[in-house]
Amino acid sequence: MWEGILRYSLQGLLGLFLILLGWAVKKYLVPWLGQGFKLAIAKQIIVIADDVTDYFVQKYPDSKPAEWIDKAIDKIREIIGPKQISKNVAKRAVAGALERKKRLKDLTKDARDSLKRR
Repeated sequence: MWEGILRYSLQGLLGLFLILLGWAVKKYLVPWLGQGFKLAIAKQIIVIADDVTDYFVQKYPDSKPAEWIDKAIDKIREIIGPKQISKNVAKRAVAGALERKKRLKDLTKDARDSLKRR
């Protein structure tokens, strides 16, 4: 009699342990694994935004970015897919790409100036 009770008790505890283990995996491990995928997508968006802004800077060299920024946002959404990326994310990607270009331009200008002084 006690053997049956003990056996069913252990089976119940094992089942409860497996339920708790599944809950912990779903709550902590699955989101952690998903971050790598999101990071890879973010890196691809950055590369695409850099390429698109390079294209528009070369296509419209004398114009300001405000004149073609909407075209760049639409082009990024067209490349990646409108369902995969929102307009707001594409806008931030373009803004980041333009800021990186500006900083790079400033750094090269500073480097040229420092070389001229020597």
